[in-house]
Amino acid sequence: MTTPRAEWRLDRREEHLERWRRIDDPGPAVDEAVRRWMNTRRRDPYQGARRETAVDNLWWVEVPGTAAHGRVVVCSFFIFEAERRVQFTSLTYVTQPVTGSM
Repeated sequence: MTTPRAEWRLDRREEHLERWRRIDDPGPAVDEAVRRWMNTRRRDPYQGARRETAVDNLWWVEVPGTAAHGRVVVCSFFIFEAERRVQFTSLTYVTQPVTGSM
């Protein structure tokens, strides 16, 4: 029998959620989509993420379910493998389409 791996620790999640809410004032549906997506990082922080090649361990994602009116919410975060830790660094709306590096 295999032992399940421990979940990843999420750092600075609430800090970035609160800042994003103050600045961008998302509606309830987008807010919920972002909160749910952030929680999925506990199981697999790499899922759907793109690596920022210019900065070690920095990844970013267009958060699913947040695209509207030509904008989408993007979140960047560091992944620290040895510690099984995700540290959020930014959460913001950007204009679509999002391409390449952040």
